[in-house]
Amino acid sequence: MDFIETVRTQAGLADTATAERAAAAVLEALGGRIAAGNVQALAVELPAPFASALRRGADGQAHSGGTAELAAAAQGVLDAGDGPGVGADPLDLVVAVMRGLVATADRETVDKLGEQLPRDLTQLLVAEEEGDTSQTHANAPQPGAPGSQPGRVRSTGD
Repeated sequence: MDFIETVRTQAGLADTATAERAAAAVLEALGGRIAAGNVQALAVELPAPFASALRRGADGQAHSGGTAELAAAAQGVLDAGDGPGVGADPLDLVVAVMRGLVATADRETVDKLGEQLPRDLTQLLVAEEEGDTSQTHANAPQPGAPGSQPGRVRSTGD
């Protein structure tokens, strides 16, 4: 399955155009969270419009935060765009894009990406057949929540 089809099916989006907008927003937000060398390595493995989105997000500033922060940044990109909303939870979009990256990119590139990301995002870098990640973000701290630490998953005790 190709990148955009993985994103579309994983996020439960109705059509390819919506999946493309959602994927571009998440990748743009992701670009600011990884080193320039890893942006370039990942970009060469993505279709051109998605590589451009990833590069566009690499603004030279070190953005931090985990799944919730990445989802909020992606939502901000979507809100700033011209098109209608995508009708999906931004956290689900992050999960779908991370799975799409795993399905598309070389494993070595994915592993290097994982080395730079907080644990909760790294946990999303699994192939579809490796297990269900739909609840991975359920315990992710919401940005600004009391006691939240960007990039850290809170324990539920189970």
